[in-house]
Amino acid sequence: MAELDLTLGAIVISTLFSFLSTGITLTGTWSYYSRFTKDNWAFKLLVAVCLVLTVTDTVVGGYWCYTWTVTHYADPNRLLNWVISLTFTIQVSILGFVSLFVQIFFAWRLWIVTLQKNFWLPGVIVCLAVMAWSVIMWVTSIVATHHDANELGVVLPTAYVWLAGSIAADLLISLGLFYYLYFRFRQRNIHREMKSINTFKAIIVRTVQCNVLSLVAQVTTIVLFTTQVGYYYFLPDFTISKVYFFSLL
Repeated sequence: MAELDLTLGAIVISTLFSFLSTGITLTGTWSYYSRFTKDNWAFKLLVAVCLVLTVTDTVVGGYWCYTWTVTHYADPNRLLNWVISLTFTIQVSILGFVSLFVQIFFAWRLWIVTLQKNFWLPGVIVCLAVMAWSVIMWVTSIVATHHDANELGVVLPTAYVWLAGSIAADLLISLGLFYYLYFRFRQRNIHREMKSINTFKAIIVRTVQCNVLSLVAQVTTIVLFTTQVGYYYFLPDFTISKVYFFSLL
């Protein structure tokens, strides 16, 4: 029973959190298109693309859960050798593209916040984002061509490079935006705006604006992956693309 909790149970719980996070992003998307009708078409297109990718990620995750718990229940060879190669490939690819789009957007935003004077920090962030995306595409190709789950260990050393690069990009984004928005360019209008809302909402706004949610999700992935928690390390994997998308909104 404990083994089922750490395998099937972990996939079911991860899927439920995936559905929950998708509902949140759908609400955020509706709010964005309703409130910012005059926004630049490029921003609207970026939101639309990320929405399609994250919804697809959710559907694929639900398919994974249904296959493990219903269609091929109690058939470990079928589950490990086919379902993982199919669903995991799609989900990892989607995560790679969503994280790349969002991190490049935040790098551009950081460049604007610095009054277009700081080129090196956004440049480093873009390089890290592209590096992480390249590694994740390589991981996807390995997963797609190795249908035996026992052979997937070959991606682990390189996969850590992806996680490290992505976390480094998120960390630079968060620190850079915190520094420039709330220390370097404190202006009276910012204080008046923050005084008009309560402290708790102000913390949420700052957290989302500075990409901290994505950073926390990435760190959680590493913590769960390196500890003995069964398949619960899929929990952030099933939700992290939605976290990136939500931080974009």
